[in-house]
Amino acid sequence: MKLKYLLTAFAALMFFSSCEEETCCNEGSDYVRLDIETSVISDRIQFMKDINYDFRIAVETDYLKEEGFGTKAFLRKDSIQIRIDLYDDGVSDGFLRCDLAASNNIWSGGINAADIPEEGTWVLDVEFTLNDSILLGSDSPGVVYVVKNSAPEIDLVTGLADSDIFDSGFETRTVTVAVSDSNNAAVPYDEQELRLRLYNISGTLLKENIYKRADNPTDFIFNLDSTYAAGIPTLRNYRFNLEATDMYGESSSMDFSNVTIRNFAPSLNGLQYPDTVFIPAQDSVYFSVTVKPNDPQGHLEYQDIKNVIITVNSFPFNMRDDGNENFYPYNSGDILKNDGIYTATFKVKSTNQEAVYPFTIQAEDKAGNTGSVISGQLIFVKETSKRTKRSSNESGFIYIDPFN
Repeated sequence: MKLKYLLTAFAALMFFSSCEEETCCNEGSDYVRLDIETSVISDRIQFMKDINYDFRIAVETDYLKEEGFGTKAFLRKDSIQIRIDLYDDGVSDGFLRCDLAASNNIWSGGINAADIPEEGTWVLDVEFTLNDSILLGSDSPGVVYVVKNSAPEIDLVTGLADSDIFDSGFETRTVTVAVSDSNNAAVPYDEQELRLRLYNISGTLLKENIYKRADNPTDFIFNLDSTYAAGIPTLRNYRFNLEATDMYGESSSMDFSNVTIRNFAPSLNGLQYPDTVFIPAQDSVYFSVTVKPNDPQGHLEYQDIKNVIITVNSFPFNMRDDGNENFYPYNSGDILKNDGIYTATFKVKSTNQEAVYPFTIQAEDKAGNTGSVISGQLIFVKETSKRTKRSSNESGFIYIDPFN
C-alpha cells in the first residue's frame, strides 16, 4: 500500500524506520531519489549582490504530482536555514520562478543573493514530500559557496603587444600575464582562468586557448610557438583578446590590435620510391612512396598540414602520416604515426603492364596555401626473377591500384 494511504503519522514513522534496515525500493514498490546528473545547482553565489541564481532539482520517482508529491530545497549554515521554493508547473516569471516544462519531475526555483545573510559554505538540502507534510526522503547533493566577490584585473602583460608581427615559423615566445583579485581567496572559494582569443578583422573568433595557474598569487605563463599560426591565413589586423575570469563569472579583458600573422606554404623533401617496380609473375606485390613535408607552422596532420596529394595515372589520393590507420578505401601503409613521413602504398598485380607512370606530389596547409609540386616516375618491368619481396602480413590491407 502506498504511503499516501497511511492514516497516521505513527504509521508513517514506522514505515521509515523499517526502510532504514532494508531496501525500500524493491521492484513494484514506491521509490524516490535525486538525479544528480540532470540537476543544475548554482554552487557559487556572490554575496550581497542583486543577482538571481537558479536551481533545478531532477527527481526519479513513481509518485505523481496528483498524489501530492513535491520537492523542497533549503540552504543551511549552522542554525540558519533558507527555503528555495521549487516548482514543476512550466511557469516562469523571469525572476525566481523559472520552471521550463511542467510535470517532468525537474523542480525549479531560484534565490537572490541579497537574501542570503552570511558569507561562507552553505549546504544544499533537498526533501521529498507528500502533501507538503509527509517526508518521503531527503538528500544533500552539495555545498554552495557564498563569497563577497570582485572581478579579477589584468595588471601587466609581457610577450604580447599592439602591432605585433608573428612571422612564419616565428621563434617560441613566452607570454606572462599578471592577474590580481582583491578577494583572492583560495580554492575552492575562488580561482581564475585566462583565455586567449584570436579574432580576424571581421570579429570572427578563430582560436581560443584556456590557461590555468598553479596558485592564485602567481602569474599566468604560457608559450606561443609557430604552430599557433596553423590554419591562420597571412593577414594584418588580427586582434588578440586576453580575458581573466573567476569562478563566479566576473571577468576583465585586454585587447591587442593590428597584429600580423604570416603563414607560408609547405614544401616537400625526402622523396623516396623504388626506381623500378617489378610486376610479379603471379599474385601481387606492394610498394610505397614516402615524402616529408616541411611547414613552419607545423608539418604534422594535427598541425598545419591539410593534405599531401600524390597523383599517379591521373588518379589523386592522400598520402598519410597515420601509422597504418584504416583509411577507406585504402590503408596508407605508413609505418609510424606523426613522425613527419607521409606514405602512400600501392598494389601491383601480375596483370599490370610494363609502362612508365609519371607522378606528382603537392602539399596543402590548413590556411589554403599550396606548395610547389615535386615529381617522379615509376618504371614497371615484368619480373624475370624473384626480385620482389612479398610481404606476408599485408593481405588484410586494401590498396588502390591506379595502374590498370
